[in-house]
Amino acid sequence: MKWINASLYARASMVVALTDEMKGFLLQHRPQLDPSRICTIANWAHEKKTAPSEEACHRFGYQEGQFVVSYFGNMGICQDMETLLGAIRRTKDNPQIQYLIVGHGSKKEQVREIVHESPHVKVLDFLVGKDFEQAVSISSVSIVSLEKGLMGTCAPSKYYSYLQGGHPVIAIVEKASYLAQEVEQEKIGCFVEIGDSDRLAEMLLELQKDPGQIAQMGRAAERLYNEKYQMQIGLKKYYNLVQKLLK
Repeated sequence: MKWINASLYARASMVVALTDEMKGFLLQHRPQLDPSRICTIANWAHEKKTAPSEEACHRFGYQEGQFVVSYFGNMGICQDMETLLGAIRRTKDNPQIQYLIVGHGSKKEQVREIVHESPHVKVLDFLVGKDFEQAVSISSVSIVSLEKGLMGTCAPSKYYSYLQGGHPVIAIVEKASYLAQEVEQEKIGCFVEIGDSDRLAEMLLELQKDPGQIAQMGRAAERLYNEKYQMQIGLKKYYNLVQKLLK
């Protein structure tokens, strides 16, 4: 793969990085590239924004207005799940905090085991279409996570779905990560160091008691998405890139 990558990078007219952090990683670790041949174009949400409804709540076994902490996506070598599982154990006696974990990956069996310890956790398989849209809509806060040492190599795609849906984001990442910086600078959520389950549990307890803060963060998240990440913005950048290359 290293040989293939080196060959491709040497021949590419332009390389698209999903974040500026990823662009920096490429410039540092891929000597075949230079700044003139790398541009940043972020991903965007690929589903419809759906308002929470009684139907959606009942479909997943929740009551309207219930505090639901959601995690969607891969649960593999790139994602830290231990911090979230630790927080679940610390809040297992609080029925006010519900957890919805959706996706697949090598760590899923480890995640499934938590269901036997806490009655407030649901673990589901990968969702698409209306199922995914409704599951996102009933979330109160949503979690993204990355393992240590992966800065610049990954950009969680569900992050954009959370922003579009107007949900506060809790980023379990390294302190220097672009995700940690963005959620705090834009006031769209909170940052937690990898491994700090105690802080994550405290944060969830605080947010559960403060619907006003959740609403404020949610509005900021949706505004950020509309200003920076919506589909038309990304498509226009790709269009301009192709036009530039054709010329």
